[in-house]
Amino acid sequence: MRNSVGLMLDQELGHYQFKQQLLDEVGISRSFVWMRPDHKSPAEVQVQLQEQLQQCLRTLAQLPNGEGVLYRTTMSVNGLGKIDVYEYLYFLAKHAKRHVMQMERNATEYKLA
Repeated sequence: MRNSVGLMLDQELGHYQFKQQLLDEVGISRSFVWMRPDHKSPAEVQVQLQEQLQQCLRTLAQLPNGEGVLYRTTMSVNGLGKIDVYEYLYFLAKHAKRHVMQMERNATEYKLA
């Protein structure tokens, strides 16, 4: 990972605010409008989820002192904007939870039909 914009860890940790509310909404089905891009439609979901989990754990292991606040990406979902590594990992967990809820709802609807 690269800190491409030259952020300083002490400064970033001094004014750090985790985007909890926006990220929590990602885990709630139908909580905001979102048009899924075509490239977000995985063919082998279970394999991809396992690979993503392992990548997340490796990433956290590389950032034992809070360095994750120095690295950011832009996330268009729910107006999140720039999010750091920790927010991104939290987003992934909430996103997975959302899909579990969708599958449970689909299973319930299927049983009722």
